[in-house]
Amino acid sequence: MVSAIWTARSLDGDFVKTVPFPAFGTAAQPSWLRISALGTAEFSLSVLFLCAHTIFIPEKRVLGWLKTRFLYIHIAYMQIFSGIRFLCSSFLLFFLIPCLAFAEQKYIIAQEVFEISGRTREKRLLDELGTAEGRIFSSESELEAFAEYRKQELENLRLFKETSVDIEYPEEGAVPPDQEGGESKPEADGPIQVVLRTKVEDGIPILPIPFAFYNSNSGFAAGVFLNMPNIFGTMQDLMLAGVYMAPPAADDSLQWTDPDLVFGLMWQGIKIFRLKLTVVAALVKINQETTARGIPQVKLTHTSLTGGIMLTYPFTESFSTSSSFMYTAGLANSLVDVSNPDYLQYGPYKTQIQVGQIFSFDNVNWTGNFRKGIKIRGDIGYNYADPVHAEAYHDFSSSLEYCQYFAAGEWINPNFRAGAFINSGPPSLEAGRFIRGIRDNELKGNYGFYVNTGIQIRILRLKILEVHLAPSADFIFVSAYSDPDYLADYGFAIGSDIMVILNHMKSLPLRLGFAYDLRPESRIGNKRYEINFSFSFAY
Repeated sequence: MVSAIWTARSLDGDFVKTVPFPAFGTAAQPSWLRISALGTAEFSLSVLFLCAHTIFIPEKRVLGWLKTRFLYIHIAYMQIFSGIRFLCSSFLLFFLIPCLAFAEQKYIIAQEVFEISGRTREKRLLDELGTAEGRIFSSESELEAFAEYRKQELENLRLFKETSVDIEYPEEGAVPPDQEGGESKPEADGPIQVVLRTKVEDGIPILPIPFAFYNSNSGFAAGVFLNMPNIFGTMQDLMLAGVYMAPPAADDSLQWTDPDLVFGLMWQGIKIFRLKLTVVAALVKINQETTARGIPQVKLTHTSLTGGIMLTYPFTESFSTSSSFMYTAGLANSLVDVSNPDYLQYGPYKTQIQVGQIFSFDNVNWTGNFRKGIKIRGDIGYNYADPVHAEAYHDFSSSLEYCQYFAAGEWINPNFRAGAFINSGPPSLEAGRFIRGIRDNELKGNYGFYVNTGIQIRILRLKILEVHLAPSADFIFVSAYSDPDYLADYGFAIGSDIMVILNHMKSLPLRLGFAYDLRPESRIGNKRYEINFSFSFAY
């Protein structure tokens, strides 16, 4: 039996010395087979060790001269050690190895190929998406989920007419290409090498959009937008606009002979390292009618020049922050009529400076022209205004907004928005902008909250466009604590939007809305309805 003990020890020592554990991670056989060999050897040696020390104990008479307390302690220790080793090797051999043997094969993206139909630059796509080459996936389902996620990222950009992301698996016995186009030799038992093929098709590079419409808040407007999405393939958007507007008077008559004129520019998506820059500029000549709850207080004309920037930093794929700065300089102004001098603080301005910080969480995915997910936006702002005919003042403001969009099949997209706002300076005279059906200047408040609900329904799909209908119901509560004669008000309205979405300019839907004010007659300051036209979704 002594010889059996020393034989077991010798086998164990030789095995450990000649076949170290790291070798089982580099051998050419499949990993589960390598670990199986180790487990089998460990199991056999642990059984031999345990049996040798167990059989030795009864033979005390043969080895009487070895009866010492030290020997019994040593034998007990070896029995415990061998038993633990036996249990561990049993787990390895009978549980872990079968799991590994039936585990799915790993995959690696050996090459990513871009097929671009249009002007988009491959480098800008890589900057936006990040490279996929070299990424390893533990299963086929995980690889396919990544490809689907990458396609969703392209859809969310709203820049391309068509997008697709496909996985090309190697044929049996085939050797996939390497990054230089030659053949690469995969390591034995290495991940299966696949090719990720990304296809994008650009829309029209320059799209002039002439328009003419009526809006309850701004009157008749006509002009042209020059939309240049993905300009020069840089994934930046440039828009130029020239607008003629005949603003409405108190009785809704239009001022055709004394119009408002607006010339504007917006360039967004300019990438500076991880930052994204947006630049805006506008030259405006307008006839301003300052109203409180629909009642005219001051009439004036003024011309101003505005310029601003916004820098956006993405902390994660969903969470980002934006810093904005806007400066407005008054070029010319004249008062037409003053019914209440208190409202001269709302303009015209010699100078106006606006600074803001926005925090947004955007986990919304686009499927066609429907959205799914949630979007949260919070902002704080500072406004310095120096009116021509009143004292300069400072105003601090804050707002919070939550939007959610639900997927309910391919034809229906329910959604809602809830938000609140507050400011420290003069009450906002356009608190009605948060609700459809009540004109912007019908509500006045320093703080308030609102809820918008809607169901976006696709009613027509053609090759080049889709037509959607969106019934809505909105509610708002506002209060002006700095105005003792106007402590609180509320609004409730229902209506519907009709939207036309062109495949070549998904980021600029044409939306015409009509909504009806359901408040009592005593609460309505002007008209009971609102007509609105815009180039954006309601929220």
